[in-house]
Amino acid sequence: MRIPGSRLSLSARVLIGMGAGILTGIAAGHWVAPLEIVGDAFILLLQMPVLPYVAVSLVVSLGRLDYRTAGELALRGGALLLLLWVLSLAMVAVYPLTFPRWESAAFFSTSLVVPPAELSLLEMYIPANPFHSLASNMVPAVVLFSVVLGVALIGMDTKSKLLDTLDVVVKALAKVSSRIAELAPIGVFAISAHAAGTLAVEDLGRLQVYVISYVAVCMVMALWILPGLVASLTPLRYRDVVGPVRDVLVTAFATGNLFIVLPMLADRSHEVIKRCLESEEDEEEARRLVDVIVPTSFNFPNVGKLMTLTFVLYAGWYSGSDVALDRIPGFLLMGLFSFFGSIPMAMPFLLDQLTIPADMFQIYLVLNNLVNVRVGTLLSAMHIIVLSVLGAYVIMGRPIRWFKLVRWAAISLALTAGTIIGTRVTLENLVSHEYALDRVFEGMSFSAQYDPVMEIEGDPAPLPTAAGARRVEQIQERGFLRVGYLADALPYAYHNTGGELVGYDAEMARILAADLGVRLEFTKIERSRVTEALDAGLCDLVMSGMVKTPQRMITTQFSAPYQEQTLAFVVHDHRKDEFQSLADVALRRGLTIGVPDEKRYVEGAAVLLPQAEIVPFVSPRAYFRGQEPELDAVVMTAEAGSAWCLIYPGFSVAVPRDRIVKAVLAYPVAQRDAEFAAFVSDWIEIKRMEGTLDSLFEHWILGRDATASEPRGALIDDWLGFGGDGE
Repeated sequence: MRIPGSRLSLSARVLIGMGAGILTGIAAGHWVAPLEIVGDAFILLLQMPVLPYVAVSLVVSLGRLDYRTAGELALRGGALLLLLWVLSLAMVAVYPLTFPRWESAAFFSTSLVVPPAELSLLEMYIPANPFHSLASNMVPAVVLFSVVLGVALIGMDTKSKLLDTLDVVVKALAKVSSRIAELAPIGVFAISAHAAGTLAVEDLGRLQVYVISYVAVCMVMALWILPGLVASLTPLRYRDVVGPVRDVLVTAFATGNLFIVLPMLADRSHEVIKRCLESEEDEEEARRLVDVIVPTSFNFPNVGKLMTLTFVLYAGWYSGSDVALDRIPGFLLMGLFSFFGSIPMAMPFLLDQLTIPADMFQIYLVLNNLVNVRVGTLLSAMHIIVLSVLGAYVIMGRPIRWFKLVRWAAISLALTAGTIIGTRVTLENLVSHEYALDRVFEGMSFSAQYDPVMEIEGDPAPLPTAAGARRVEQIQERGFLRVGYLADALPYAYHNTGGELVGYDAEMARILAADLGVRLEFTKIERSRVTEALDAGLCDLVMSGMVKTPQRMITTQFSAPYQEQTLAFVVHDHRKDEFQSLADVALRRGLTIGVPDEKRYVEGAAVLLPQAEIVPFVSPRAYFRGQEPELDAVVMTAEAGSAWCLIYPGFSVAVPRDRIVKAVLAYPVAQRDAEFAAFVSDWIEIKRMEGTLDSLFEHWILGRDATASEPRGALIDDWLGFGGDGE
């Protein structure tokens, strides 16, 4: 398409606008933020005629068909759609071969312990009120209503006047869309400048594996496999397929919105297919078929949408929860049906089904804005063009050139293999990577500033007591609070790389001391001597991620619970899938399972796992260091296990989904200190109401703000002297 009075085609002008926008964004950085308004305005203008166009064109195109043609459209179009699904899912299945062999892990995610979400598609696809569906932009429901109405018109004798009138409306809406498309160079410039200017550099660096591999496989699909399929089955040459659609592909890429380019897709599909037709009657029939296929296909999962499934496989690799090969077929089928709905609704569901941390959905949102929404939309646009052209071609009874299909298949396989191998070699050799989450976790510090504390070396002297005085009064009288902590109590109490005792409970202890207005002392307590140390007055309480059990409550007073946890197996990465079902693990013979050296755990494990050998342990560190190779797995809470896996990324947390076993954490005090336990319980409730427990959970358990992000700079700041240290 060439703009009248211009030497450049629209696609060339759009490409120039995109390039200029990217350069402007890189140079201006945050200064281009106001251009978001221009880009949003362009997108809204493109959206304006689309839904009416989809609804009316479907009614007109279907209404002019006969029942035989409509049946062939459903049968042959459905077969072509199935073929495109198979091609895209096959590419998704081999996509993990592009991943380099890197160590990976992730902070704890609540998705490990939350029941799977349910998907409901009825409201999206069945228009109880078509006018509400139109007003709410519910495209699938509008399409279903239009299809039903169009099919009903097929057998009516008095439909001509109505269809002629609606046909005028369709042409008017197409003209409006065409005029708005002429603004694409300006709109694309604004969109590209804003995207390039506001993208955080650390996001691109952290996610470059997915960006490179996803773009590589999508370009193979968009630039060869899909258009090559058309060229192999029809008299059209490759350039006959790609040439007329360049501008709409660029616009789809720049806007990242498939819906708003539907009219342009229909128009370009007409241009492509008419190159292999001889008469005006054939062209008119092809136009009617394309006008049905384009809007209808929008409501089914397309190749661009299905390629988003690659993110789930990437998320598993990224977080150290790789999807096992035998689970990929089921995952692909589940993904296909899930994507009949919206991707934002389906993605958390898929991550949850594969026990991949839910926080990966936040990374998906970053990647979606960075690359998926644009590359995926380009691929979706090519999908609709290919489906429309081939669908119209076969429904019209044109001959298929099967002999060229073998050549296309051979080239496609070779190109796919070369892309996968080349991408992996590139990522392994040219993209720098060093696993750093262990250093991130071991280098974490507090979310606020606190007064200095003292750590007692060796056995502490008993605390002074005053007869008849309450524990809180004694603490305030002596001027310090002494808290006991346990070794290897990740992520509740551990020493960071600076030698400081940190963690969830280490910070809670600082908050408690600050609320009491006293100094804080820490003393290390052996796990087997917690009750003895409390009764001997060596510390006021222990704050170190201790599980509250009935056996411990017999000899020790506990506060109210402050956190709920879920028991899990921690295993080598490659054995994670073996421990997803507690019932299956219970039936297996020859397993050796390590459990905390606590009567409740040992006896409970013996009941739940009667075929396994139960081995008590004081600390799991020897298991993680490979010093206890006889152990197949260890039992600990999923929250603590996730922290250990950050330091030892060759391990994973496996939570059996068929039986969720919960545990609660609480702070133990001396058996005689019931009043102090009640005080701590009330204090915990106050901190819960203030949001302190949630904020500490997000920081220490979920790893939020574990590292600080750098603000995005701009070259123009340096040129104008606004950068640097402000001098």
